[in-house]
Amino acid sequence: VEKSRSAEYLMIVSEQTLATEVRLLRADDPGGTWQVLIPREKGHEYSVQPVGERLYIRTNRDAENFKLVIAPLAAPSEWTQGLRHRPETLLMGFEVFASHLVAVERRAGLVHLVVHPTRGDAGFQSFEIPFDDPSYTVRLTGNEEFDTRRIRYEYSSLNTPTKTIDFDLDQEAPIVLKRLEVGGGFDPENYESQRIYAEAADGTQVPISIVYRKDRAATP
Repeated sequence: VEKSRSAEYLMIVSEQTLATEVRLLRADDPGGTWQVLIPREKGHEYSVQPVGERLYIRTNRDAENFKLVIAPLAAPSEWTQGLRHRPETLLMGFEVFASHLVAVERRAGLVHLVVHPTRGDAGFQSFEIPFDDPSYTVRLTGNEEFDTRRIRYEYSSLNTPTKTIDFDLDQEAPIVLKRLEVGGGFDPENYESQRIYAEAADGTQVPISIVYRKDRAATP
């Protein structure tokens, strides 16, 4: 049982490996009737975030790597296209805010955060939050506020200790809130990281992440 990010709805989410079912109830009507959004069906996995009378739905129906669709609350199965299915991209999840949503995507083994406006006055076009390192990990975290112009995430790489960052949409800039301190005289400037590819026997390009101390290893 959870509350929607907009705090307008309560949700009961039931899941198994290959099926999902979500029930919805207005938070200001706790004695009301729960609405089943999309009845469970073997092989259909989905997640929902309701905002007002609109549903944002991540679904794998006819989309092996998932897609994002938008539907009215009164007719959850009447979808319109949000983010199309892409064979090379896994839509891992998303978070909805008052004026935008953040899609969490995996492409070529790396996670990407892509920001999309959800209303005409959001003041920007869709864009991807940039990261400097060729190989890294990132995840959304601590985004408790719905009506905000900041996106919080944790970021680290092979030569960058974990940082908690707010990305300010108005300034289009990251703000480091917290950085993991590493003892022993560690200096990230002493290290270089690279991401290269090796070709497997079947022709698949396999990514390889490498880190080395600049003064003790030659560039691969």
